[in-house]
Amino acid sequence: MSKATIGVGIALIAIGAIGYFASGMASWTALIPAIFGVAFLVLGVLALAPGRRKLTMHVAAVLALLGAVGPAMRVRKALGAEDFEVTMAFASQALTALVCAAFVVAAVFSFVAARRGAGKG
Repeated sequence: MSKATIGVGIALIAIGAIGYFASGMASWTALIPAIFGVAFLVLGVLALAPGRRKLTMHVAAVLALLGAVGPAMRVRKALGAEDFEVTMAFASQALTALVCAAFVVAAVFSFVAARRGAGKG
């Protein structure tokens, strides 16, 4: 899971950077996915040490849950608007929500598998 966390971090950094530069560097808020990405990257690197893996993966799962719910709520609100338009901000938020939600699902499956594996020994 630590390599997946690093991958999610890189993906979120790319989403944030592309969104920021594609929007003409108009607002620093376009970098929010990249900020989350840096946090995932750090957590993934920390998780490479076996003694820290459990804690860092749980922190990453909580961060991913926040990273999925926040943007998903904004995407849902935008989809309900009368003047809905696919903008760079919308695309960035939707991608961030999808990447983070996929990580949450993967983390839950990983935690369940680890728990079952620990019970057999």
